Amino acid sequence: MTGEERAIWERLAHEQPILDVKAAPFGWDAWQRAHADGSSVMIARRDGQPVAVAALAAHPSWRRQLNPAGDVHWRCSYPITGRDVTGGIRALLEDLAAGDGWDELVLGPMIATSPTLDAIVAEGGALGMRPLVAETGRAYRTVFAGTWDYFYAARSGNLRSMVARGERRLGDVTLEEHRDIAQLETFFKLEASGWKGREGSAINSDPVLRTLYLELARDAAARGAFRLYLLRAGADYIAGDYCIEHEGEVFMLKTGYDVTQAKASPGQVLHKRVLAHLWATRDVRAFDYMPGGGDHADYKQRWANDVRAYAEVRLFRPDSARGQLLAGMLRIKRAVANYLQRGVEAEDRP
Repeated sequence: MTGEERAIWERLAHEQPILDVKAAPFGWDAWQRAHADGSSVMIARRDGQPVAVAALAAHPSWRRQLNPAGDVHWRCSYPITGRDVTGGIRALLEDLAAGDGWDELVLGPMIATSPTLDAIVAEGGALGMRPLVAETGRAYRTVFAGTWDYFYAARSGNLRSMVARGERRLGDVTLEEHRDIAQLETFFKLEASGWKGREGSAINSDPVLRTLYLELARDAAARGAFRLYLLRAGADYIAGDYCIEHEGEVFMLKTGYDVTQAKASPGQVLHKRVLAHLWATRDVRAFDYMPGGGDHADYKQRWANDVRAYAEVRLFRPDSARGQLLAGMLRIKRAVANYLQRGVEAEDRP
């Protein structure tokens, strides 16, 4: 990103707070540096003034698809529009409609209740882009309302027993909160010691991935937004959460623990201590576990008292025969899937 692009993104993002850390401009900056990617962002202007920014990349296929730039670790899935969300989205989609080289535009995942998503659907429909919205997942959260004692008592008995056994087994445990990157290497080693290391998905398994999370931590720390939580048993670090604070919430991007301590459930003990700490300080509104995690993500639901749905929207170039054909095919496919699902549900009813 050029200095001008960065300044525009920063200003528009400041005017339009989006309650998702993936909308933070420094994340895209870090991703570009890690991947040595020098691509520019799209800027829509009206009357000479920038009104919207989007990081888009062409997906090579016969569908000529445009997607949010990035990857599974960091993707800029929100157009940034400033205060006038509707006007900014309209300008961005008008510029795209006037261009060439694409048939299908995919935006998201975004928080399903986001005004940005609503504006994309409304303005895309008005431009003949035939928007299609689909839920893509959920993010479990802990919202700091009420008292810690009430919240913790509402967790399952099995979870509370697991934590109690772990605390007894571990003995003297201490939670540390780091706002700088001095202990980042400690976290990288913890994160690689479990199944992520075995499957080759740990941060330390990929030099590019390691650079991304290092650059991201540096940028967040420079803004006072980085939070690294480490759990220590005696002199040994046994678990950690890599987090970024954004718009009054803490987002957990990565978590890890020392696999040799697995019988003591150090990850669960860590989550209890982190939540209790944040409940006591009340300097943020919520702790967001973020979407994803697959088979290893059931713990998120155990600690959550709230959930946010995520969705993506597909739009089709109005003057493209291929785009309109794609829109029709996807609508038919979705209608058939819904019909079959209703049939299955009817058979399951007594």
